[in-house]
Amino acid sequence: MLSNDEPGRHEPDLEAAFAEFAGFQAGFRRNRRGNLCRQFEGQMLSVFRREQNGTYGWSTADLDAKPAFSPDEYDTEEDAMFGLGRALGFPV
Repeated sequence: MLSNDEPGRHEPDLEAAFAEFAGFQAGFRRNRRGNLCRQFEGQMLSVFRREQNGTYGWSTADLDAKPAFSPDEYDTEEDAMFGLGRALGFPV
């Protein structure tokens, strides 16, 4: 078993979580507007840039409900992606 006490070493569960999140991220594609989009567990997910102030956000929507938008604004697209991951339960 790897120990967090050793420099450069991580617990296997943490490595598995980051690998799972990387796979989640890899499923996104850009749409015509330049937003990152994908379907995931019955929901349509988007990471987008807000034109009015240049920040980024995310949204989730399923077929039967109104979309839910990120409560926070993010400085980068990557930060918004991590925020979406956290909202979906990824330990990032």
